[in-house]
Amino acid sequence: MEEQQLAAELGFADVAALATATTDFCHGDYTWAVTPLPDGRYAAWDSGGYDPRIYATWNEAVDDQIAGSLTGYEFSDSVFAYLEEHPNHHAEARRWEDEAGRITGWIIEICDESGRDVGAGLDECWGS
Repeated sequence: MEEQQLAAELGFADVAALATATTDFCHGDYTWAVTPLPDGRYAAWDSGGYDPRIYATWNEAVDDQIAGSLTGYEFSDSVFAYLEEHPNHHAEARRWEDEAGRITGWIIEICDESGRDVGAGLDECWGS
């Protein structure tokens, strides 16, 4: 899908209007975007494919993208070794929100069975 077609499909007059309304997120090599739509819903899409999915809220759109990032997340060998040695531990995304409760970023951490962080954050992602 071309950018102009995406803009029109989402209800924007042109690519510039779409770009102004959009927040881009980057997680490693994976880039995606969330845009409030003129009808009050939100669109999220992978910047490489322009195949938007529509959501009722900002946080639903961002949460779905976070889940997709975690599914495809590639840990280093040392993290895999740690998780093998500690089978009750897991990777978890912790979210940051602004004053309005909108997700603005997250960090992936290694947590124990109670959800307590047991080490430094592995990766961060922020919207811009």
